[in-house]
Amino acid sequence: MDNDKIATELQEQVRNKKPPRNPTVYVLLALVILIFVGAVTYVPKDVPNVPAPTPSSSPSLTVLPIVRLDESAGFSDGRAERIRGLEHGDIVGYLTVPKLQLSHYPIRYGIGLDILAQGPALYPGSAAPGEGNFSMAGHRITPVGPFRTCSTGQWGTFDCHGPFRYVDTLNPGDVARVQYKGQTYTYHFVRTIIVDPSNISILRDRHSDMTFTACHPPGYATQRIVAQWKLVS
Repeated sequence: MDNDKIATELQEQVRNKKPPRNPTVYVLLALVILIFVGAVTYVPKDVPNVPAPTPSSSPSLTVLPIVRLDESAGFSDGRAERIRGLEHGDIVGYLTVPKLQLSHYPIRYGIGLDILAQGPALYPGSAAPGEGNFSMAGHRITPVGPFRTCSTGQWGTFDCHGPFRYVDTLNPGDVARVQYKGQTYTYHFVRTIIVDPSNISILRDRHSDMTFTACHPPGYATQRIVAQWKLVS
């Protein structure tokens, strides 16, 4: 092949070859593609699959909505001075609830964690039995008193729980007795309701003659389960 022919062919190739594009164009185009693909195909990181808490599986449990009780119901008298002469941790009386396997269980004054760790804790300012709403709080899951065996190593089981673990199994007419200053007061269970933790109206006299409160669902403090009782003798 002579030199003229080679030169002709090279000139033809130059004429047919497209001029190169600016490299910046390719970079920008690649970035746009990456952003678009990332937006379409992004999958959030896995969130731990924490199941929603469920109440006890007891067949007697009735799931109720949050109840807002009457906040306008006032105290009948100087509530803070109704039971006088008590110090934090003093035993106020003794509670017996056969359905909850509570027998002559001490009720202590105050609702600090140190008191709740020992059993039912009386709200400061609560009425005395027979004089208004005798109100107390108690654990459900935390092992307390005679329920500290924990044979399975798990809290919330039949021998490893708090005094109010099974308040959701109470039925209307179930009996509770309180021994207070030499007298025995008998109560019948009325109902269980679920309220917000901030709802203190359930402690007022007009709603109940005796009240148990505990965290709800068991193991969670998002709500309160409230057991209300009527004094019968």
